[in-house]
Amino acid sequence: MSTTRSIPIKYTRDYSLFEMEPCNRDLSADRTLEQSFKQHGYLPEYPMICSANGNGTLHVHAGHHRLDLAQRYDTGVWYVVVEPKLSIFERESSSHSHWSVKDFITAYAKAGNEQYLRLLMFAKDHGLPITAAASLLWGESGNSANANLRIKDGTFRVRDLEFAEAVVAVTDDLYALGVSFATTRSFVGAVSQLIRLKDFDAARFVHRASLYPANLHKRASMPEYLEEIEAFYNYGTRMDQRVPLAFLAKTAASQRSPVKR
Repeated sequence: MSTTRSIPIKYTRDYSLFEMEPCNRDLSADRTLEQSFKQHGYLPEYPMICSANGNGTLHVHAGHHRLDLAQRYDTGVWYVVVEPKLSIFERESSSHSHWSVKDFITAYAKAGNEQYLRLLMFAKDHGLPITAAASLLWGESGNSANANLRIKDGTFRVRDLEFAEAVVAVTDDLYALGVSFATTRSFVGAVSQLIRLKDFDAARFVHRASLYPANLHKRASMPEYLEEIEAFYNYGTRMDQRVPLAFLAKTAASQRSPVKR
């Protein structure tokens, strides 16, 4: 019969005892957690997880939001001192993590991962949602979620910069022309599917947008944007010269997708 050594839970009001994990996600507002602190203080059943630094302080591996609120409301903190067997990335990859995809990207970038730094900069430079930027750089449609799993496990790489730059060349121009939704995930997804088509002339599309930007309308989803762009692209064109962009994009996307058995 095996036994497990009990790990004592400790309490202190000396906040200077703790040192933050440098790769942790940035502090953000958590109204539910803050309300709990206001009503109940720091609940001992949720201690911070720390390890000894060897310099008289404790390294906080989990609980830095709780530490921040404890200092703000001066509730003191409950904590345990252990030797974690998992890295912060392995721990937060669990299904119980509150981390978003952006939290993982920021944390890996803080750790010095060049690929994630490039992703952050690309999203910032082009005003894109971080997940859309990741999908483009991964070489897929801007509304794909396949890159997210790679982001969490640390294996994300910039695989197709040429494709990503071809897409943002269009969305950047449209946004500059006053098309405010040009950098939304659904619109970027539609453009990224069209940009692969030999029948789609990106320069023609941008030129038309420069003449009639108000004729492009906001839609709720990527399929709707494909239809919207097709109508805009073909407006005033003879029936026999119109390009069925939405159909071609959907067909091409289905051919790129692996067959499910």
